Parts: sequence; structure tokens; C-alpha cells
Amino acid sequence: MSEKKTETNAPETVKEDDGKVELYIPRTSQRGEQQVMIGINGKNWIIPKGQRVRVPPFVKEEYERSVAAADVMYQRREELIHEESDRGE
Repeated sequence: MSEKKTETNAPETVKEDDGKVELYIPRTSQRGEQQVMIGINGKNWIIPKGQRVRVPPFVKEEYERSVAAADVMYQRREELIHEESDRGE
């Protein structure tokens, strides 16, 4: 009789649900900051740009909130610039 041999070199790992979510912050340039610091209630997370990392959900929510707030700020700034140029200032 012949014996079948099955080899598995890689150990099987089961990732437990740790309650974390994936966050990806794109790189903006080669020379710019390579990471983003997110601070919530005295605790800080240093998130590298260009890499997918797992963080608590509230960290991702705070990052998304800050991006949305920056978008509103830049939009409002553009509106003010156009208003001034329309008035001839």
C-alpha cells in the first residue's frame, strides 16, 4: 500500500475578531509627513500613511470627521475668496 503524505509548512492562524477596523490614509507626497497622529482623550495613535492598519472604530471615525471638517473649511475659504474678488477688494 502507498501512503499519502500531506505537508503543511504554514501554521494555520485564525484571526479573532478584535473589534478593530481597517484604516488607510493615502500618502500625499514623498516629502510630506509620512504619518498622522490622532489623539483622543489623552491617548495617541501614530498612523503611517500608505499602509492599511487596524484601529479601534472611534479612531477611524475621528480621522473621517477631521477630513470632512477640513473639506468644509477649504470650501468656505474658497467661497470667501470669491466673494472678496466679486466686491473688487
